[in-house]
Amino acid sequence: MVCGDAGEGALANAMLREKLGAHRVIQVRYMSLSRPIEWNAAALCYHADRTTLIDNYARYLKHQLAVFPRLPQAQPAFDDILNEYEEVTLLGRRVWRHSPTKPDDCLHSQIFGWIAWRVLTGDLRFYQ
Repeated sequence: MVCGDAGEGALANAMLREKLGAHRVIQVRYMSLSRPIEWNAAALCYHADRTTLIDNYARYLKHQLAVFPRLPQAQPAFDDILNEYEEVTLLGRRVWRHSPTKPDDCLHSQIFGWIAWRVLTGDLRFYQ
């Protein structure tokens, strides 16, 4: 199963669906939602609250549930994850941001893989 970004990855996801089959490729669109994740049948993708998913994945990492290679090989991934920081908007909402000059793609790749695993296991419960 492949899980990809429904925004910037829509074209690549369509190509993957064509090659792998629609049942093996799901898309997630980050949004600001009151629920962690929900299926949008009209868009054929999951809509997910970005902050809630990052919070939940950080908790997953904190409890050492992910397996990484040794530090020298994993360091670029760790640096990428640590490029995210919390910020509070003018409306008082806590969000995750990253510097435009520092990537966070590895973090989101991990989150999408984690979501794919959770879809496959039927566990879409997230802490809010």
